[in-house]
Amino acid sequence: MISPTREQVAVALFAQLQTAGSAFVTYSRRPALWPNTVALPALYMGQTSEGLTYSGDNTALYKNVLYFQITIYINAGLDPNTNPDTPLNNLLDAIDAALAPPPTNPTEQTLGDLVSYARREGDVIRAPGYLDGQGGAFFKIKVLVP
Repeated sequence: MISPTREQVAVALFAQLQTAGSAFVTYSRRPALWPNTVALPALYMGQTSEGLTYSGDNTALYKNVLYFQITIYINAGLDPNTNPDTPLNNLLDAIDAALAPPPTNPTEQTLGDLVSYARREGDVIRAPGYLDGQGGAFFKIKVLVP
């Protein structure tokens, strides 16, 4: 496995997320605030933090862990007969499908053998839009770079 640059990883992850296809109208690597989003549903990806892990002594090679913040915005509407959770659930399912391991490696999503793994980890903060119709979800994708 090669040691890719941060930008190569970001480009590959963003391309993988875009395989969710028409589930989202807007895809961007430049996060925006909800009022500045033109076409919904929207998916934004930003690189928020990273860390290094070592295995062994100081002469050992390190592994870089990159974290990407994903922001989803939806317009759930104000119809009291609909549930804003439904479109949000469908979008999260589309992202899970886009990040699913390929048939060639059924255990991990490696972004085409570029990284050790790319997967959604941690909590999802949900704001379905019950009160004002403007909803969203926020979570991180963890990428282990060899």
